[in-house]
Amino acid sequence: MAEEVEAHDGIAAMARGDTLVTLWRAPARLDRWKWQHDKIAKLAAAKPSVILVSLILASSDPPDGPMRARMQKDFRDLGDKLRQIVVVPLGSSMWMSVVRTIVRATLLLSGQAGRQSVAANLDDGLRRVAEFAGTETPTGPELRKMFAAMSTALGTHLEGGADERA
Repeated sequence: MAEEVEAHDGIAAMARGDTLVTLWRAPARLDRWKWQHDKIAKLAAAKPSVILVSLILASSDPPDGPMRARMQKDFRDLGDKLRQIVVVPLGSSMWMSVVRTIVRATLLLSGQAGRQSVAANLDDGLRRVAEFAGTETPTGPELRKMFAAMSTALGTHLEGGADERA
């Protein structure tokens, strides 16, 4: 599965079935967002609807205003093609609060607020994906393998929701 990992400057992505999973280690910057958006747009063009799962490590700074505006536009453009967005902040409770606030505001302004959830940890993220799974959605064990492969590609180790350098 490691050969399926695509990595770009501190972000990794894997597509399987109707699901795109990303892992953000580096700060949220516009060039990284555009790279991720290209992946989700490509998958959305090929499927009736898709799930986006974003794991966000505490080493990733929040997006600035121009990036949030671009994210809002891109999410709005995806419309009904985006079945669900599951965001999993990995780090402290403070980091989770920061990510939750930004995700909610960004998706509210994009019209996609009803399609998002911020998970408390990896297990909760898997549960939330399962709620919206279709016949092409990877299973929990498959998603865990994807998480591990992306973590390895970025030189991190996901344990208990923390970013521990490998």
